[in-house]
Amino acid sequence: MITDRDIADRLAEHTENLVLDYLAAGLDPDRANAVADATLAEVRAVMGAI
Repeated sequence: MITDRDIADRLAEHTENLVLDYLAAGLDPDRANAVADATLAEVRAVMGAI
């Protein structure tokens, strides 16, 4: 989870780097799912309450 709003303008770059790190660590993309937590209403609700 990215909580530093100062890097929001580079979110796509950070997301791509994170996925590449997971692949380099051996994550099997055929067996794993990645979800942008901001797309989940429950996460947005919790983050809005903090």
